[in-house]
Amino acid sequence: GYGRFRNGTAHRAVFAYYRGDIPSGLDLDHRCRVRACVNPAHLDIVSRGENLRRGYAARAAESTTRSRGHRAPTATAAARIAGGDDLA
Repeated sequence: GYGRFRNGTAHRAVFAYYRGDIPSGLDLDHRCRVRACVNPAHLDIVSRGENLRRGYAARAAESTTRSRGHRAPTATAAARIAGGDDLA
């Protein structure tokens, strides 16, 4: 989750301190996709809709990769592996 201050979340407080106020009704989007990040250079002021769209797009992109940067196998490659075909 997010770090909390008495007046709100840590990323909002740090952003306001270094880059200025966040207009009412707008969100901060973590471009780095790390929710605990408080680096103001990694934060954008966006609408709620844009923030959600970026989050959904990032999760969709993550679902096509495996840990350690390996891409998930395509359906064709998975079928070849299951069938015992040599991929070399």
